[in-house]
Amino acid sequence: MSTPVDAYPDVYESLLDTDTEDALFRDFANVAGGTEVSVKLAATRRTEIQHVFSLHDARNALHEGTVRALQVRYRHDGLLWIDTLLRVDGQTKLIRTATPM
Repeated sequence: MSTPVDAYPDVYESLLDTDTEDALFRDFANVAGGTEVSVKLAATRRTEIQHVFSLHDARNALHEGTVRALQVRYRHDGLLWIDTLLRVDGQTKLIRTATPM
């Protein structure tokens, strides 16, 4: 049985310049109800659950190359948003999707 294409959430992608990335992290910091941050250390492994990254630390780790990607989850306008950020050729790539709560 196949899943209908319209059953999948929309996915948005963008390369962020420094100013846009700064604005995004300011928005994350001001989300009512907070954010949940997780990081991907390597292609086949994730961080241990006990280690909690702040937005600031996760962003620094991404830019330093000590993590492969980070994911920020937050609730806004009745949806659960999932933003994945990774470094690609010296730029930050954003992949965003939302699902109903």
